[in-house]
Amino acid sequence: MKIKKIMILFILILASITYASTVNVSADDISGKEKYYVLRNNVKIKKEDINIITNSATINIINEEWDNLLAEDIKINSETFDSNAEELFFDLKEEKGELKNNVETKIKIDEEIMTIKCDIMNFDNKNKSYQGESENIVKIIKNDYNIQAKKFSYKEEENVLYLEGDVYILNEKKKMELKSQQATFNTKTNEMKATKVNLTLEVEDKKED
Repeated sequence: MKIKKIMILFILILASITYASTVNVSADDISGKEKYYVLRNNVKIKKEDINIITNSATINIINEEWDNLLAEDIKINSETFDSNAEELFFDLKEEKGELKNNVETKIKIDEEIMTIKCDIMNFDNKNKSYQGESENIVKIIKNDYNIQAKKFSYKEEENVLYLEGDVYILNEKKKMELKSQQATFNTKTNEMKATKVNLTLEVEDKKED
């Protein structure tokens, strides 16, 4: 079965005894079978506060329910985060997903934005939590702070960034440099805690009269 219409709109009802929600899907081209639907060109998927934009996606049906989707070259956003990536796996029921390859995420912290670049990031939209890593290094920017690590985790309600592996925190304005294998960074107060720390503070010498 193949349907070709501009901006075809589907309302997919996900329902069970304990679960009910609505997913709105639009695309230029849609083809499907019993176990999946393939969406192409100008694909837009919306579930509550989650929005996904892509040109290629597959929605899978498991146990006669719309279950998960796979998409390429995506943009995804909610009320508090905005991400781009080359690949996305997203569980429509649980609102949990995995972003892979050239992942760039912006997380809102009050009036500020924290930017994270990594290879892989898992997120839970209901609990507003994120975990990511990179083969080389994760890069995080928050105001004047440049942060690097192998792995990170963050939960919005805690406002604490957990960092692991080759942690490096630099603030050129404050002339502060921190190196450690494990550290935490409070995104509200900028307070840092670390173990086995190598800390460098640059202090200007007082000029003699």
